Amino acid sequence: MIPSASSPTGPRETTPLERATLDKGERAGLERAVLAASASGQTQWIARVVETRGVDALKCHSHCRAQDRFYWERPDRGERIVAWGRVDDIESAGRERFRDVEAWSAGIRARLHWIGAERAETAPLIFGGFGFEDEAAPVSEWKAFPAARFVLPGTLGDEREGRARWVVLARIDPGALADAVESELATRLAEAEAFADSAAPRRARSEDAVFDALAVADWPAGPEYRVQSDRAHAVFRAQVDHALEAIEAGTLEKVVLARSLRVDHDGPLDVSKFLERLREIYPSCTVVAIGRGEDTFLAATPETLVRVKGDRVETAALAGTAPRGRTPAEDAQLAAALRDSAKDRREHAHVVDAIRSGLAPFCSELAIPETPTVRALFGIQHLETAITGRLRSDGSPAAGGD
Repeated sequence: MIPSASSPTGPRETTPLERATLDKGERAGLERAVLAASASGQTQWIARVVETRGVDALKCHSHCRAQDRFYWERPDRGERIVAWGRVDDIESAGRERFRDVEAWSAGIRARLHWIGAERAETAPLIFGGFGFEDEAAPVSEWKAFPAARFVLPGTLGDEREGRARWVVLARIDPGALADAVESELATRLAEAEAFADSAAPRRARSEDAVFDALAVADWPAGPEYRVQSDRAHAVFRAQVDHALEAIEAGTLEKVVLARSLRVDHDGPLDVSKFLERLREIYPSCTVVAIGRGEDTFLAATPETLVRVKGDRVETAALAGTAPRGRTPAEDAQLAAALRDSAKDRREHAHVVDAIRSGLAPFCSELAIPETPTVRALFGIQHLETAITGRLRSDGSPAAGGD
């Protein structure tokens, strides 16, 4: 990035054109990438990192429309990621889909050239997801989301620990011209800079503050929705009874039953406003959306699969559920009943044991409290056990581990 010139009143901010223009070091890195593509006969990729004031992830996601797009935010930590566009991707199915994606990802990283500002190696770069089943679900609602699909985006913005960065990427095929690639990077950066967030960071409210505020809110009349379940209530009750009988007989220990609901109303769903509402209501949850074409998969989840920083690993068991009360006294009573529930404690213990067995082979230390706490969210509360560990230095499982 070109340094700003000094003026009698202080440093001058760089203009969008100056920020889009590569400095000598960045240009040299680009030319090396172009040369590598020609010399090897293999496609290369380049990623330019530019520090910025802030990233308005939700506004960017709204702008992306029908492009490949990804949004992730943890409001209470001031962490957010947004990505859009595509310079490479992979789709796969079957039991080998995990290895296929891993091999593709390794190939991208081996031929990816970084220029510009610093960025942590562990920072997210590739986005996508896996289905639970080996093959894509044979229903129209999931047509945009195969059994495995991951994307290397054209533009990525992230903000964490008070620092914000844009990452703009381009594909370099053998014979590509450096000027053309630089122009592509400049176009992507100019688009991203239009969504730089110059506003002061907002402090997220606590879950209890949100619950108290919304509980007394004077709600305006909203649109009408039509809700239809995928099965009759009597059928679902029969499935619950069958599962309880299997648990009583010892053939099952834990089962999660679910049914899908179809929600229709006359107007189009404003995905950005929906995400904004989730972000406000659940500030300690991770709000996520991944979109392709006209379809978007979105959620607000209190669960973290895993968080790794250095050799420290963090996760949590979240199982056992109760509603929130309408008064502080009722709320405390429901939380106490949840903590004392033998049924919910057994359910929670199954999840703790599953996490322990999955992590133990990879950890030299593992800390798991004996007693869960209550995690209170808007409208619902769960039993939660925070789990931390220290990864083995060689990264491989202990003898006998999978």
